[in-house]
Amino acid sequence: VLIGRALMARPRLLFLDDKIKTRPVIATATTKDRVLEQAVWLLISENGDAQATAFSAEGFDLLTAFHAVEHVARQGAVMYATRPGYDDRRYPITVAKYDEVRDVAQLTVGAPSRVELRIGPADHPQVGQPITLLGFPRYHEGDGVHVHHGPVTQSKVYNKIPHFVIDPVIFRGNSGGPGLDARNR
Repeated sequence: VLIGRALMARPRLLFLDDKIKTRPVIATATTKDRVLEQAVWLLISENGDAQATAFSAEGFDLLTAFHAVEHVARQGAVMYATRPGYDDRRYPITVAKYDEVRDVAQLTVGAPSRVELRIGPADHPQVGQPITLLGFPRYHEGDGVHVHHGPVTQSKVYNKIPHFVIDPVIFRGNSGGPGLDARNR
């Protein structure tokens, strides 16, 4: 119980001074949804017409879907990362690396991560296993992170890459959001 309270109080305290040096909290199997939400970022274009989701990942800064930031990588468009409800500032993003075939991009953002998600092992989720989908689908001002729990319903291979169909519905704007296994990886 004390750990849960400390995790919630710590990020709020850090908003008082950006220069405070801390290590991010790494999510584990027992991390509550409210703490996991702090690893999720909203990506929004300069004029607000494009949006997506990204997340803080241990050792990677932010990760997202490449198709969500392709215009940033190829055309130099401006896009920002923000964490509604935790930090109202908008931080410009840079696409550091990407893999178009696997639809993943690594971003750099000039802001510290308070909570980071751990990337899971190479073994893949099985049909029926629980998954948690986090993101900002159809984001409007004042919305928080959407958290949806449900099972993996199908596995398939597309372009020699494993893909998974999940019960939680993925709406526009949720692209790039994490799908976590039962151990929050």
